[in-house]
Amino acid sequence: MIYSGNNFDTQNGAPFLFKSGGKYNMMMGTEDVGFTTYSEIEGNVYKSFQVLSEKTGNIRQGRKVTCSLADIDNDGFYEMAVGNERGGLAFFNTTYRTENTTSSSDVTKAG
Repeated sequence: MIYSGNNFDTQNGAPFLFKSGGKYNMMMGTEDVGFTTYSEIEGNVYKSFQVLSEKTGNIRQGRKVTCSLADIDNDGFYEMAVGNERGGLAFFNTTYRTENTTSSSDVTKAG
């Protein structure tokens, strides 16, 4: 369970699942407190997830934030695109390592 009460700052969550360190994690955008990152996702859907970071990166990009992670520059770490309710878009580096990245040159060689 992620939210069990009426804490309006953390409602309207927008989850994003990603794999790092051989495990799935979830980054949850919220109404008004930025992002919270959770681990212990696999095989644990109906129990409490482990909080890795309550205010991930201290990122504050407005209300109702959402994110997407990808290794844009092929450095082995995820970059994060963050959007918000008013249409803003920001990019951040993260400390989360990627799993089995594929570069665009690998795709070209395969075809």
